[in-house]
Amino acid sequence: MSIKIIIEDEKQINFEESIFITGFHGIGWTGYIAIRHLIKTAKAERIGYLIGNMIPDIISIEEEHLILPFEFYKYKNFIIFQPPIQPILIEQQKIIQKLAQWIVDCRFKEAVLVGGLDIRFQQNNNELRLVPTKAFIDSGKKFDNPYLEKGLLIRGPLALLLTHLEILYFPAVVILPYAKPDRPDPTAAAVAIEFLSKYYELDISTSQLQTDAQMIEDEIAEILRQERERTEREPHDIYI
Repeated sequence: MSIKIIIEDEKQINFEESIFITGFHGIGWTGYIAIRHLIKTAKAERIGYLIGNMIPDIISIEEEHLILPFEFYKYKNFIIFQPPIQPILIEQQKIIQKLAQWIVDCRFKEAVLVGGLDIRFQQNNNELRLVPTKAFIDSGKKFDNPYLEKGLLIRGPLALLLTHLEILYFPAVVILPYAKPDRPDPTAAAVAIEFLSKYYELDISTSQLQTDAQMIEDEIAEILRQERERTEREPHDIYI
């Protein structure tokens, strides 16, 4: 099976007026925590899935609903992609390439990607940095926050997705709050959510992020345990 994106009632969604949002694990798990909080707090509606040959063999349940590895949600004019589990490394390129092409083909208004930036690089009182594609810059949209400093790098799925969107000349911007690199950082996720609320009128409270900090850390510890077990199994699953 090739990688497929399945959206329920796709004809009912006006993608051209929609903004795509996602975040992966990364530094401080900032993207994961921010996307998780956005979906839960907004009570976003699940509208679809990404499936393929090597989807992680892990699911969970929350409020009597199955949580699948890669899901799409809708809230107002936002389409949110939630990847609780990192894509398997050998499948990561294909998944990200498919996702980028789908974003462009659906003619989304723009894409906002959430990550984290090591707090040891923080300068002055800036809470975050931005990394835009050329198409985003050319669109004339402006934010008050500075761009990422020269010499610092973005890695992982977020970097891959931004690379494909740059090549496809699509308006996208990465939000990089400063985050603690050694543990999940709900405070950094709150900075990302507040940025989205300010510039994209999301109107999502962040107060619960600090209250739930220990629960979030426990949840992430369990995800890491499951991913570690999956990684240990991968060579046998792939080559037998």
